[in-house]
Amino acid sequence: MSSAFRSFIKQLIFGNKFEDSLTRKIHVSMTFLLMIIMAISLVSNLLVSMNFVSNIAVILGLLTCVYFYRHARNSEDFQKTVPSFFVISLLLLSFGWYGNAGFDGNIQYFMIICFFATYLVVKKTIKKIVFLSYSFAIVVLSFAQFYELFPVIAYDSPFQRFVDVTVGVVLCIFFMYFLMNIIIETYTKENNLLHIANTSLHDINEQVSRSNNEIRVTSDRLTLALEAANQAWYDVNIATGEVQVSKEYPTMLGYSPDNFTTDLQNWLDNIHPDDKETLVHKFSLTLSSGQTQMMEYRRKTQQGEWLWLQSNGKVVEYSVE
Repeated sequence: MSSAFRSFIKQLIFGNKFEDSLTRKIHVSMTFLLMIIMAISLVSNLLVSMNFVSNIAVILGLLTCVYFYRHARNSEDFQKTVPSFFVISLLLLSFGWYGNAGFDGNIQYFMIICFFATYLVVKKTIKKIVFLSYSFAIVVLSFAQFYELFPVIAYDSPFQRFVDVTVGVVLCIFFMYFLMNIIIETYTKENNLLHIANTSLHDINEQVSRSNNEIRVTSDRLTLALEAANQAWYDVNIATGEVQVSKEYPTMLGYSPDNFTTDLQNWLDNIHPDDKETLVHKFSLTLSSGQTQMMEYRRKTQQGEWLWLQSNGKVVEYSVE
């Protein structure tokens, strides 16, 4: 089957919403196939002269499937009709049990079809209700028929039963095949998308890993350069007063990098009194002009001694405020 023909069939059955959720696909498929099954069953019933009650049940089922199929295919709130479909279909199947020879006929196959298809699309809150309702209906109807609590209309001949049961089995298999094919196709498509996403994520992770390695190598080289030149860097956030320093900075002052903490005020408090006024002036000039300023001053070490430092200050980022 060519892709163009497959696309045409999908468009015909599902309309413009084929790429929607799996729930919609199953519900549309269910009602569409049941509509076809009901039409075939009606033709089969007429050909073998099934009883009037059986034909009425099939016609009502066909009309029900047509209504719910159109709603599932075209409406955005299709799932609101699923509970109604569940109730109506169960009532019609129970009625069909009486007119279609009960457990001697093919009605149980249609019950299985409707159960699976309905169970797959109903909301989680009523799945148990669907399961219990179908189980209860089959048990009660079988029990009542077996003990002759109510009569069922039997087949007129073995040939009539042969045709009816055979058609029911074939249609049941066809329905399940189509339904499973929809599920498998959707699962395969989603699995392929997941594989593509995982591959892309793997490529991104490798790129990030390479970038991290490059950053680490650059950082190691910078550290070696700073250590060799007896230099360090000192980053100040003027708005918060927070400070970040390289590990060489506390080492120069006699501190351990592991437990060294400082802030802007602490930095100013440890400047030699004779150097503070000039340093603050150049610091302010750096902030106002944005130009690099060279500052020489004395900074107190952990041992209480004064260490001459030369700093080059530059604004690297301005706040939006």
